[in-house]
Parts: sequence; structure tokens; C-alpha cells
Amino acid sequence: RMENSIHSWVEKHLFSHTSRLLFHGSHRVSLMGDDGSNWNKRFQSALDLPETTEMERRDKYHQLAAINKDFVTTATEYAKVIISELFLHVKDKSIRPTDMGGVAGGTKFMWRGIFFKVASGVSDVYRGSDEAASKAAGADLRGADHFFQTKVSGLRVALQALIDYKGFRISAHALLPIGKDTLRVGSSDGGKHVRC
Repeated sequence: RMENSIHSWVEKHLFSHTSRLLFHGSHRVSLMGDDGSNWNKRFQSALDLPETTEMERRDKYHQLAAINKDFVTTATEYAKVIISELFLHVKDKSIRPTDMGGVAGGTKFMWRGIFFKVASGVSDVYRGSDEAASKAAGADLRGADHFFQTKVSGLRVALQALIDYKGFRISAHALLPIGKDTLRVGSSDGGKHVRC
């Protein structure tokens, strides 16, 4: 009974602070009309804004910076909860793991439109090395940044963040409208089958 009341309190605590975490410091972003769980839609919409004049460029990059700040702030708060509760039994966690398929990336969680992966070397891909899994998460983020910097028309990346907390690394990605049927390049089964 005590466990249930603690779990309920933590869940309420997370929900009650969601509005404080979302749209922190940006009234323009909050005018985009959703509850804060569709990070990708807001990010991609901001990327689509014109930037032909100085004023348009300033507005576009102000909105991108505000969305990024909101995303990182929100992802960090939830990542801290996930990491703090990492060794609790599943029924006692405020944010529970999700089976999303794939073998790399460690335990996966989905919360408020954010996909979290705890960097863990437990899969064969990293041969038991948490350090290798953490480095791979960092390489993913750097790779996405390099793609983003090319500014190739039509080439898009997900809104992402890395959070290091209490000796763990967790990557956070805006939930994308993808699935196994949308995979064009890569592998969804740890490299057993690779699409090129």
C-alpha cells in the first residue's frame, strides 16, 4: 500500500511539473497548439520557416533555439527520473521501460513524446562495454549534427539530446513517425539484416 502511494505521488509530481517544464521561456513555441508531446512536429515546423530576410532568419532561429531549450530541459528532468529509478522493479518505476525492438542502445523508455535509450553494453553489439555504448550514443548525436549542418534541402534529423547523470548516459530523441516499414538504410535487428 505504501509503495502504491509513493508511485502515485511520483506520477502526480511528474504530471504536475510537465507544464512548467514545457515551453520554458518561449511563448511563441507554446502557441503552436499541442500539449508538448509532439516535439518532432514543432521542430520540423520551425525548420520549414522561411529565412529570406534578416527578420525571418532571426525568428526562425529564435524558435529553433527555444524548442531545443524546452526539449533539453524536459528530457533532462525525465532522464534523471529514469536513471534514479533504473534499479527499481518495473512495477515501482514512474516511467516504465518500453519494448521498441532493436538490440543496441540499452533499455528503452517512451515518455511525453520523447524516446529515451540508456547506454548499456549488455548487448552483443558493444561486447559488454558500457563505455562503448556511451561513445556510440555520442557518435550518433555528432553524426546527426553534421547532417544538420550540411543544410541539404529535404535532409532532416531528429531533435536529440544526451544526458549524463549519476554515471549513466541516456540519449533522448523526439519521437518520429517511423516504424520497421519505414526503414530504408540500416538495421533493426542488430546487424543480422542490413538495408542499403
